[in-house]
Amino acid sequence: MYRKLNLDRDRIDDCRKVAGRILAPVLRHIKHHSSPAIEIATLQCLGLEADAARSMVENLGKDRLRLGAATWLDSAKEQGLVKEKLVAVMQRFSVDADPIHNVLFGQMAAKRSFVDHFFAWMCAAKTGRVVVTREDVLLDHVDAYRHGHQALASIFLNEAFAAAAGIGPEHFSPTHAFAVDTNVEEGFLVEIAHAQVMREVFLRSPIRFTITSRDDADAERTSWRRVLFQVVGAITEQSIIIDENLKAGWFSSFARTIGDELLINSNGKISRRALTFVENTHKHLKKIEDLTLFKAFENGMFANRECPENEGKGLDGLFQKDRNYFNPLLDWLTQPLNAEADGAEASAPKEKSQRPQKAHKSGSRRRGSRGRGRGGRKGPRPQGQKAKE
Repeated sequence: MYRKLNLDRDRIDDCRKVAGRILAPVLRHIKHHSSPAIEIATLQCLGLEADAARSMVENLGKDRLRLGAATWLDSAKEQGLVKEKLVAVMQRFSVDADPIHNVLFGQMAAKRSFVDHFFAWMCAAKTGRVVVTREDVLLDHVDAYRHGHQALASIFLNEAFAAAAGIGPEHFSPTHAFAVDTNVEEGFLVEIAHAQVMREVFLRSPIRFTITSRDDADAERTSWRRVLFQVVGAITEQSIIIDENLKAGWFSSFARTIGDELLINSNGKISRRALTFVENTHKHLKKIEDLTLFKAFENGMFANRECPENEGKGLDGLFQKDRNYFNPLLDWLTQPLNAEADGAEASAPKEKSQRPQKAHKSGSRRRGSRGRGRGGRKGPRPQGQKAKE
């Protein structure tokens, strides 16, 4: 698959940078908080059965949990983790939804949702599982023509969240949906633009392309809508096309290489719509950055759903960690993240010294950077060559 849109790569890069800045205070909040679900999972990985772990956490209460449930388990330090239990432990958490989705449509408190999901996604990174986002549900609740950029903003945020948890793009599966109202003039071109943007921006990710559950009153139009959804999927070379109501597996082979045969006019309506789509996404992310993410939820900046910062399911169970908090499972999960960061820094290519090279008798100069040595002077520069900064 090759790029067909003349997208502003700098703008896309800045979307990612803004998403990272938005998440920075959220990640600080996560670092200092835990929940009963995390503590139960930890005890299970230390050898306790699920019922025993749950009972112990309930009996400890929030004040003692601040030190970590493992602190109160006598065998915690001696026994070590039963790492094979991690996959079973993950059943307590869903990786088939993202924290933003659970805030908007699961009535989960935002502060709790991000704490639990970060733990779950770190577990997913450790076990090699793919995490799935559900922006298709968001698109089902907005006018996708006017507000579809909210879904792309959500994906940028989830992508940054996944990266912080140690999940690479190959294991990050965002969901895009065919969602524009069929009454929109040239809506088909809009759908192609949005789907093509998704393919080009998230080249290495397994994108799930689906269709919103919203159906038109006209049954015939609904049928045509599902056919056009398949056509858009083929044109934009979507790798995972999901439509439970249309059994057309033959279509994927029937139109397999159509995307290779079609080009997009760089000055046409699809290209212009794609640029607008990215630009609106960038503006939306900047507004969220000005507010902070939790305040953005409160102000209804996603699907017009207002989710107060200090309300929602699970908020009561959230607690702040003590400075002496102990959790061997969390230590193990974060270890590779720290090691990879250190390793990347250590293995990064070092800049060559800016010391000048001596000129050869022939007057030529060896390749290398030019500058002043410790006490030396600038060497001559070949004629016609500009000085490097």
